[in-house]
Amino acid sequence: QGWVNMAGQDLPLEESIAAYEKALGLNPSLVEAWINVGQVYYNNFRRKDGYMDQALKAFQTALDVDPKSSSALYSLVRTSVDLCRFEKRNEVFQEVATRILQDAERGILLTTSISLVYLLLYPIPDRVIEVAYEAKAALVQATAEGVVRALPPVEAAAATQQPSLSDSGVLTVAYLSADFKEHPVSLLFQSIPGLHDRTRFRVVCFSL
Repeated sequence: QGWVNMAGQDLPLEESIAAYEKALGLNPSLVEAWINVGQVYYNNFRRKDGYMDQALKAFQTALDVDPKSSSALYSLVRTSVDLCRFEKRNEVFQEVATRILQDAERGILLTTSISLVYLLLYPIPDRVIEVAYEAKAALVQATAEGVVRALPPVEAAAATQQPSLSDSGVLTVAYLSADFKEHPVSLLFQSIPGLHDRTRFRVVCFSL
């Protein structure tokens, strides 16, 4: 477990993989290590041909070690979609749909490696996708309510005050995201700033 923790730190790619392999050499049944080494290969697939194959192999091994691991299943299916490789395709996606409903019912869906963006590509019932997004919406709402409760009280007059404009009468609109990078959210967002009326709005973006 110590080698798993070390690999989880901000290490260079080769050192991270070496630490996971050291952990797996000591205990080949460490599902977490198999999933993590697969994710390292997956995140760095542009560096070397074959890294996606290595990721797929690691995720498959993780699922073989623990067939009940949802993170292993979700990661394996996501990588299989990227590589357009499937065996028993219908059975696999049926299992994914069943597991999503089970994980959502248990309240653990968002603690797994599930990708809500990839769900839109999967041939699974719409209701299953809705359940996953409802879980995300509930988490976002709970987080926002927690932030609001932690804020100091606002005077009634201040709460109803209109947003202040600059001297030019332009309102600044800010977007904040951890996904302003090579990420599906960034791709979907890229046209949004240009849709604002620049005579009325100044758009700024902050990347976490």
